[in-house]
Amino acid sequence: MRIALIIERLDPESGGAERYAFDLSARLASAGHDVSVICASTANPPPGVSVVPVPVPPLPRAVSSILFARASGAAARSCGFDIVHALMKSFGMNVFHPHTGSHLASVENAISTSNSPFMRSMRRLLKAMSLKQKAFRAIEAEQYSMPPPGLFVAVSRMVMRDMTRLHGVNPSRIRIIPNGVDCRRFAPAQEVERREIRAGFGLGDGDFAILFAAHNFRLKGLGTLIEAAGLLRARAGKNVILLVAGAGRAGPFLEHAERTLPGRVRFLGGIRDMPRFYRAGDLFVLPTFYDPCSLTVLEAMACGIPAVTSSRNGASELFGEEGSGWILGDPSDAEGLAGIMEPFLDSAYAESVSARVREIALGSDWEGNFRSILGVYGEVAR
Repeated sequence: MRIALIIERLDPESGGAERYAFDLSARLASAGHDVSVICASTANPPPGVSVVPVPVPPLPRAVSSILFARASGAAARSCGFDIVHALMKSFGMNVFHPHTGSHLASVENAISTSNSPFMRSMRRLLKAMSLKQKAFRAIEAEQYSMPPPGLFVAVSRMVMRDMTRLHGVNPSRIRIIPNGVDCRRFAPAQEVERREIRAGFGLGDGDFAILFAAHNFRLKGLGTLIEAAGLLRARAGKNVILLVAGAGRAGPFLEHAERTLPGRVRFLGGIRDMPRFYRAGDLFVLPTFYDPCSLTVLEAMACGIPAVTSSRNGASELFGEEGSGWILGDPSDAEGLAGIMEPFLDSAYAESVSARVREIALGSDWEGNFRSILGVYGEVAR
C-alpha cells in the first residue's frame, strides 16, 4: 500500500506523537509498504521512508498550525495515497488518529490545574481569548465536521468517550488501539548495570528515586508530585530524590521544589537515552490532569519500574481491575498521592511488583499495536 503519515515534526525526541510517527513509519517501510511522511520539519527519517516537505514559515503558532493543516491535507490529496493517516492537526485523511487526544478535553482538564475558583475562571477566559487556542479549536471542529475520514483511532476508551461526547463521532467508526511500547528497547537492567546507571545520576543505595517525564509540567501534575514527595520524605524519613526529565519550563516550580524538597529535585532537561533514565528509578509517577495514553508510563513499566498515574490518563485503563497499577483519582490530591507512593519505599514490595508491571507493558507491545493499525488500514482500503 502507498501510505502517508501526517505529523508536523518527524523527530522522535520532540514528544510522544512524534516518536510514534517515527517508529510507525519505520515499521511500515520494513514491512514492504511505500511510506511517506508529510511534515514541516524532520530529523533523519528512517531507512526506506520518503519525506514530503510542507514548509511552514516561522509565524505565530495560531497561524502556522492552520497553514500546516491545510497544506498537509492538500499534499496528501495531490499524491494519490491509498491511506492518509493523520496523527495531529491536518485535513484530507482517511484515518484520523489524534495522538494527543481531544483538544477540547485537554483544555477542560488544563483549567482544573488551578485550585482557586478565581484562577480557574481566569484561565478559562484567557484560553477563550487566545488566538492560538481559537486556531486549535477551529482546526479540530473542521476535522470532525468535514467529510469524515474512513475510521477514527482512539488511544484509549477515555479518548473514545471524548470523541463521542464532544465531537459526535459514531462509536461504530472508532477503533481503540492503545499506544505500543518497544519492550526490547525498554527492558529491565541487570543489578550491576542498574547500580552504575544510578551512580551516573548521583544516586546512592539509600536514595529513593522518583521519576517524572513530560514537557508540559503543569498539565502533567509536577506541582502535585513535588508536594507529595515532600510529604513522603517527612513521613518516611528516607532520602527521597525527584528526577524530572523534559523540556518544560522549570522556573515556576523551582521555588516550590526548594521549599518542599530542598536540594532533592533535579531538573534534567530533555533526555535522549530514556531507557537509562527509567532504569535509574525506584518509582515512576505521572499525576497528570490529562493524557490520552501516556507512553512514558508504559516505557517505565517495560523497564520493570512500577508506575503511578491518575485516572485522567488513558494508560491507566491498562492496569486492570485488580490494581496491577496504581491510580490517583484526583490529580491535585498530594496527600492521596503520597499514600499511594508510600508502600514502594519497602524494597521487597517494589521488587515483587516489578515483574507484574513488565507483564502489563508486554501486553501493549509495539507488535500488537502495529498489527491493529494494519487492520485499520485494511478496513479503510476495503
